[in-house]
Amino acid sequence: MQYLTLPFPPHAYTILGLGAIAFFFLHGATRGIFKELFSITGLIASYPLAKPFGWALTPLLSLERIPTIFHKTFIMALGGIVAYGTLWVLFLFLTRLLKLERRRYGWDKFIVASSGCLVGGVFGTLIVFVGSWFILLLSSILSVIPASAAEKEGSIFLLPTAIIRAHGDAFRTSALGTFAQKTNPLLHTFDVGISLATQISTNPKAMQTLMAYPPVADIIDEPVVRNLIANPDIQAMAKEGNMIGIMNHPSVQEMLNDPEVQKKLQEIDPSALKALLEKK
Repeated sequence: MQYLTLPFPPHAYTILGLGAIAFFFLHGATRGIFKELFSITGLIASYPLAKPFGWALTPLLSLERIPTIFHKTFIMALGGIVAYGTLWVLFLFLTRLLKLERRRYGWDKFIVASSGCLVGGVFGTLIVFVGSWFILLLSSILSVIPASAAEKEGSIFLLPTAIIRAHGDAFRTSALGTFAQKTNPLLHTFDVGISLATQISTNPKAMQTLMAYPPVADIIDEPVVRNLIANPDIQAMAKEGNMIGIMNHPSVQEMLNDPEVQKKLQEIDPSALKALLEKK
């Protein structure tokens, strides 16, 4: 399984993304407008339904092994998948009931197929971007969490995590990864926030370097960040190298969710911050 964790050249990720979108164009033309519309409607509707479905499933889940900071995301993702599956079954029933799968000819066939092609392409593009945002987000989280012994040993259960950890940086430098970052400002805020939280909590010596960068200095002056720096639990976990504990700590989550901090994080250039932290 080691070949799955070998990074590709950056352009390969872009080619794979474009190939996926082309597949959805072709798939839409084959399925027709009605099935594609049902798919997109299901995707859109599953978003507001994700929360009620997710929390309904919560009593059946064992979340002890998942860091607290990921609980809400995991529950929402699972709820969305279940909601989409439920809607898919409903739409399949409607398709059969209304006989929308009947054989078509001439202009009727052309209109249904071409409309399905267009809708399928839009749907595929959305899927590729959502997948790209997810990979970038999870890659940022994994960058500050050391790989577990089971992951290093190649546990099949942790293979998806190992794959994202291995491909994250290379994907981020690809044209698709770069465009995905620019189209989702939340990724920018999260990346910078994770970097700052990690540096502040695990490397006190970096404070002097960070203070030399005005946008960061403004953030460090925020009360929520001051509380993070002075928190004895954070300091103790930093000495132990307990990154999962740090990311789970309420002080870190409070900092990442603070409106003023989020606003100021938008003003920070990630490349400038990285260069500053790597400067000898």
